[in-house]
Amino acid sequence: GSINRVRIKAYESSAKYRHMMNATPRVEPTDINQMPD
Repeated sequence: GSINRVRIKAYESSAKYRHMMNATPRVEPTDINQMPD
């Protein structure tokens, strides 16, 4: 429970930082066809 809640927050922070440093927008797939094989 609590470990997963912390893990989710850590992942969100890490992803936000990576996208900021790479100067790329954070885009989530909206369709299964956008997922790589």
